[in-house]
Amino acid sequence: MKRSISLRRAVILFIVATSGLLIVSYSILLSFYMTRGLNISTEFRLKDEAQAYDEQFRNDPETPLPQPARINVYTDYVALPDLVRSSHPEKRLLPDSFVKGHTDNEFYYLYTFKRSDGKILYFLLHRRIEELSKQTVWRYHTYHLYSPIIVGLISIALVIALAVFILRRVAQPVEDLRKWAVGLDMETLDSSDIEFKYQELNEMADLFRSTLRRLGEGVEREKRFQKFASHELRTPIAIMQNNLELLECLGIRDIDRFKASYGRMDKAVKNMRHLTTALLWVSREEKLPLQVETIALDCLISDVLDENAYLLVGKGISLKTVLPAIGVNAPRIVAHIILSNVIRNAFQHTYEGEILISLEEGRVHLANTVRPYAHEGDTECYGLGLQLTSQLVRRIGWNMEIVERPDEFVVDLSFP
Repeated sequence: MKRSISLRRAVILFIVATSGLLIVSYSILLSFYMTRGLNISTEFRLKDEAQAYDEQFRNDPETPLPQPARINVYTDYVALPDLVRSSHPEKRLLPDSFVKGHTDNEFYYLYTFKRSDGKILYFLLHRRIEELSKQTVWRYHTYHLYSPIIVGLISIALVIALAVFILRRVAQPVEDLRKWAVGLDMETLDSSDIEFKYQELNEMADLFRSTLRRLGEGVEREKRFQKFASHELRTPIAIMQNNLELLECLGIRDIDRFKASYGRMDKAVKNMRHLTTALLWVSREEKLPLQVETIALDCLISDVLDENAYLLVGKGISLKTVLPAIGVNAPRIVAHIILSNVIRNAFQHTYEGEILISLEEGRVHLANTVRPYAHEGDTECYGLGLQLTSQLVRRIGWNMEIVERPDEFVVDLSFP
């Protein structure tokens, strides 16, 4: 079974993951745009210096090259530092282009400018890292690296705190709903009234009440049916039993042509009497527990097979049985009904193929071949049906497992 996690943990993980992704993304964007802003600011500065010099040059061609602070102006490409020339060939340095580069020890910004007389000038801002003051380096790392990290961590912590706060406000009513639903039963259904903080939880509580009420009404209808049917059957069964005893007194067993029919009738009436007793027991009409005795399961299964052998007449079915001598302590009536029901279902639903019934220590295994989709959608079984059989199985402490495949139906009955 798949392991589930708590709703609170799932919501917290979702909020933290989503917020963390957003915060990291915005931190990266912040660092990127800060770096981009520095580059643009430097580019504008170099352009302003170049345009200011060109304006002076147009008025006075003898104007010397400008010498702004930390900016060098070159009139020849070969005069540029090796770091620039190794990274940017002359043919790629087009007029009005801006390039930058760096190594571990130095960085540069280069603006290529075409003077009004057609001469190409190179405005270069070139610095070595060791030339920068420690305060400048620290300020750069603070704004570029430390600040986004600190802001990101603080933001994540605030998001987690907010998520925990919200979940406490929301999760506590949900936890109250869970505890209320766990303690809900038919006795406290009408008296268990509770008002939750949120409308959706009140709607869920009403849904729980209505669902449990419908289930309770269904169970009551089933119990009433079992009780009434069993009570109504007792009288005709008693009449048939008395008449069979009368026929036996008249010597019907000595007449060969009626002997077999009488035996089947007598066995059917006894089974019906046992069935009504079991039905009343399941519906808790019978207060006394059924008598538990040691049953030879191999013999009991053989009897059930004989009782239902007529269902295999005319069918191309191969019946295979493995019935070693195994006993179990259980009410004989209920065990007989359970085994009779599952075996009769197998006989009735199998039209050709194989039926396997095997008995081993602690388990009865029954597998029968079914035609694929022969009765698709028909989930109702003959006899008691699987629902009542499951009730009988649980009442005597057994366990029933059903496996339904396209071409095979398997029932496993396990017992202590």
